[in-house]
Amino acid sequence: AINDQEYGPDHRAVANTLLNLGNVYGCLGDVERKRDLLVRSLRIKQREYGLEHVEVSKALVSLGNAYGDLGMLEEQRDLLERALRIQRRHFGPGHRELLSSLTGLSTLYDRLGDIPRKRDLLEQSLRIMETSFGCEHYNVGIILAALAEAHGQLGELERKVELLERSLCIIEKKFGPEHSNIAVYLAEIAQTYDRLGRTERRDELIRRAKEIEELHQRRQEAARVGEERPSRGALPAAVGPLPEAVAIASSRRWAPLLWASCRRRCSRRGGPGRGGPVGIAPTGPPLA
Repeated sequence: AINDQEYGPDHRAVANTLLNLGNVYGCLGDVERKRDLLVRSLRIKQREYGLEHVEVSKALVSLGNAYGDLGMLEEQRDLLERALRIQRRHFGPGHRELLSSLTGLSTLYDRLGDIPRKRDLLEQSLRIMETSFGCEHYNVGIILAALAEAHGQLGELERKVELLERSLCIIEKKFGPEHSNIAVYLAEIAQTYDRLGRTERRDELIRRAKEIEELHQRRQEAARVGEERPSRGALPAAVGPLPEAVAIASSRRWAPLLWASCRRRCSRRGGPGRGGPVGIAPTGPPLA
């Protein structure tokens, strides 16, 4: 409102306010309001900066994802592909700023059933993340899991299990070896080894997954009856009992849930690793 009064409703200073407000409405679940505000923001940015300016790409990514939330996948694809072209031209092909478009597009192409395209986009994301954040970064582990899923969808099981084993090592460093997320990984890897006919490794992983499951169930039961008080630094009890190990993996819930956390990070301005709310852009005085 202040920017509207100070500069007028179509001034470039208003564009980032509209972008931020739109993303807030998206977080609140009002995707149609988000879309309408982002359409205004994009219109202003295109007029003020030109169709190929990097400022325009920020609005394209947010608006594209709004269209995706509304089920308008063709519109989402057009905007995200356009944003990616602008970002590549402005930053170069290996810059972290590309992650917002790459991760959004990989999810989109999964929904469209174009798994080879999804795999290729995730390969690009992985290279950028490894260069920008290091090979052992948590977000690298999440990208590896998403890429493993893509290879599994394409029947490339050896590559899938290789990526999952590497991802597991990273996730273990993040959460510890007894976290419920580790059981999910172990079960998925075990299922893949089963499909490859490597039963010894399969059985080893299933045993470990079940041990984690039983540990969390014991802790939950002890907490319920008041027999255990968690000590400082102890693992929290699971919210609910973990599903049976192989059932976790066969449901294919592991990859979408873990991948969603990474996409949220990548949708932040500047990619993962930078703080601040999702999609927040500066709202200070207009650029000269």
